[in-house]
Amino acid sequence: MAAQIDISREPDTTGWQTGTASIRGATYSVALKRSARPSGFGIDNGRIFKLEITTPRGRRAVDYDRGWFACPKDGPDAEVFEAVLAAFNGPDHEGG
Repeated sequence: MAAQIDISREPDTTGWQTGTASIRGATYSVALKRSARPSGFGIDNGRIFKLEITTPRGRRAVDYDRGWFACPKDGPDAEVFEAVLAAFNGPDHEGG
């Protein structure tokens, strides 16, 4: 089952895009910053250079700030992470 992503397309005044990702009835909080183009600082050399994904119970499932602090290995945390990457990390998402 793919995660349902609802993240603002426009960053706030500090550059963060925030929202939620839901999978199997659980809703995660998501916050990310990304560059206009893929970068060596980004996840997998992509556009996202800061990413925080927090579980419904408040545990930080993903923490990336130009390097890994917490990375999901499997299960719903990893599925949410992969869905966010697919939606926001690639070079083909220049407009959004």
